[in-house]
Amino acid sequence: IEAAVTTPAAQDPERTVLAESFASSTSSSLVSASYPTPKESDREKSKRAAIQAVMKDASLSPVEKNEKIQSIIRGNFEVPDGT
Repeated sequence: IEAAVTTPAAQDPERTVLAESFASSTSSSLVSASYPTPKESDREKSKRAAIQAVMKDASLSPVEKNEKIQSIIRGNFEVPDGT
């Protein structure tokens, strides 16, 4: 991205410096921004695990995987109890 920003301004040294300054300030501010990660419920964790299990199942065709995943998304899956 920096190359795309600084290349057109290569004729004007002042523009190049401003473009590089902007690129470095925006990338550092994006890295420093932090957002709280929402906690997943046990049901959401189970849903994620069920989808991952379907994706890893090599015996299923892509169509079968899609059908099973859609079923899981709709809520048709078993939540293992905590024992």
